[in-house]
Amino acid sequence: VKTYGILKENLIYIDIYDKTAPRSSWYFKKITGLLDSPVGSLKVHFAFPGTDVMMFQGSSRDSKGLIPENNPVDKVQKGDLALTNMSKRNIGILGVRFEDNTEFGPTGEPFNATNIFGKVIKGLENLKKSKEGETVYVTTEKP
Repeated sequence: VKTYGILKENLIYIDIYDKTAPRSSWYFKKITGLLDSPVGSLKVHFAFPGTDVMMFQGSSRDSKGLIPENNPVDKVQKGDLALTNMSKRNIGILGVRFEDNTEFGPTGEPFNATNIFGKVIKGLENLKKSKEGETVYVTTEKP
């Protein structure tokens, strides 16, 4: 048996919007492992210093049927977690915003292609330090 641990302060605490984005929330829980475990993981796909977004790898197999739901209207807020829905080619890619934005969602797509499914409630600054290829660990437990 092999186990792996991280410091509690490196854990990213999130709130998931099961009621307003049920399909997107389920997809996120499925690919992170949060369906079966209190701690899940995400691999950083895009992280570039100075940008206000970070993207994570999705699953092309599990992203089928991600219809538009809980699309932003006027702006996306700092800490919002979202995915690209089936209206765009990059379906299932996940992202987070580090600053408010009135034009594009956390995956760089227009609002109609963005499903907001959650928010980072603690650990956003730690997340900002992550680099491409690294794995980050998330939980829905309260901090």
